Amino acid sequence: MMHNRIISGFLLSGLLLASGAAAQSAAQTLTFGLSGEPISLDPSVTADGNSAYVQTQIYNSLLSFKPGTVELQPDLAQRWTTSPDGLTWTFYLRQNVKFQDGTPLNAEAVRFNFMRWWNPSFSFGAAKPFLGWKNNLGGYKGEDGSIVKDVRVKDPYAVEVVLNTP
Repeated sequence: MMHNRIISGFLLSGLLLASGAAAQSAAQTLTFGLSGEPISLDPSVTADGNSAYVQTQIYNSLLSFKPGTVELQPDLAQRWTTSPDGLTWTFYLRQNVKFQDGTPLNAEAVRFNFMRWWNPSFSFGAAKPFLGWKNNLGGYKGEDGSIVKDVRVKDPYAVEVVLNTP
């Protein structure tokens, strides 16, 4: 009888150790299911839902939505203001935020990102992915219908987005 208890104890210990090891390795791996593969992890060249869903898990934005609502909340911008005419939006960035490679987030980095997907002639710009695709700003820099007129660095942690229309 005592022999069976010892064997049972060893088996139970082995199962607990194995389940602990499985839990530890599972904690290091994230498995996520989608209806299809994302086309790209670059938000400037994709317009499909699967890519957008994955991108929201990877990247931060200036603003985000409060969970379960369409109410805006701060994300990389800790606050923002709008001019009385609705044409100039100033985003005040959180400080001490760094990209994965250690590069600091600042207004110049935000402007660079805007230019990358808004200005097709920008040296680091993303090409228009396919005929008929429009960016989320109603058009590219210089095109009729572009909502954005300019993006300016106000100070190291403030960036202004100037619109053509409120």
